[in-house]
Amino acid sequence: MRTIMLILSQLTVLVKQKRNKAVFIYSKETNSSISLSYDRSKSIIMRKTAVCLGMALMTMLTGSLMANANESSSETQPLAVCSVKINSFCKAIVQGDTATVKRLIALGEDVNQKSLGMTPAIFAARFNKVEILQLLIENGADLGQKCDKGWTIKKHAELSKATDVLAVLESKM
Repeated sequence: MRTIMLILSQLTVLVKQKRNKAVFIYSKETNSSISLSYDRSKSIIMRKTAVCLGMALMTMLTGSLMANANESSSETQPLAVCSVKINSFCKAIVQGDTATVKRLIALGEDVNQKSLGMTPAIFAARFNKVEILQLLIENGADLGQKCDKGWTIKKHAELSKATDVLAVLESKM
């Protein structure tokens, strides 16, 4: 952290004083050195470059310091974990695995249960899976149900340019 503050302070001094200078910074923490220079004869572009360089260095050093801190601590914890997943039924629909969809329906899978805010029928419409959509309709899929964004199954099919599904939807609705 001291290295980052040193780099930023040196860059600020160079830009404010508008002098021809070179700065050499060695960091014991990261065991690396950085050489920065500022030429007064260059115009505003150099000042902007120096500021951008400082921001890039700050980001780079912050990342390396965070990595070093995580390695040295005995308990490492992730900063954020994203646990949003599609359920297996809708995943089979997206992959076009008709046999698995039939097995899951036979085992009692709910054909109207949402995953990621969309019903299985909407997934079939989005990925133009006509055979699976017909299978879902035969087993009681509600075509009037909207996704969490408020879009209908027909809207999803139109956005995906799923012409085969649109033809099935026109006949069923």
